[in-house]
Amino acid sequence: MDRTAQPLRPPEELIAETSLGKRDAFSELYDTFSSLVFGIILKVTMNREIAQETAQDVWLEIWQKASHFDHNRGSVKSWIARIAHGRAVDAVRNHEASRRRQETFGNKEAATVAPPVTEGVERQEENTEVSLCLDALTELQRESLFLAYYSGLTQKEIAQRTGAGLSAVKTRIRDGMLALRRCMSA
Repeated sequence: MDRTAQPLRPPEELIAETSLGKRDAFSELYDTFSSLVFGIILKVTMNREIAQETAQDVWLEIWQKASHFDHNRGSVKSWIARIAHGRAVDAVRNHEASRRRQETFGNKEAATVAPPVTEGVERQEENTEVSLCLDALTELQRESLFLAYYSGLTQKEIAQRTGAGLSAVKTRIRDGMLALRRCMSA
């Protein structure tokens, strides 16, 4: 099912007029694609509040960069969807980085009180188990997982960096995660 409303005018016309600063065209563009934008963002962020804030950023970017739309590179719908997805990924990364900073700050305060010895031993055992399970993966699976989860790259970015096809990268990540899950539960 297509989530976009039917525009009164073609989207290409709306984006061209938006690039000239015509608010009525931008309003119609918004009415046409707002549910698509919000749906993409919500699917990536899985957080309604973050999705609402990010959607505002997306529409501001569309307003400011409407003149950058190139019909030779795809449709207006796909251009808007790419902007929404990119902003959503950025929002998730920013949220995660903020959470890690908070966690690190909290850990520094907690470090003033010596943790029980058992915590350190348990953490060391867990790290050893994770390392052994990672070593059991193929080199390609391990590389794809590290790029995705430690470097924060998207699957498309991993494919570009490694020279592998997008479907190969998706398969490596999926198979690697399944192998890790089996190893960790064994």
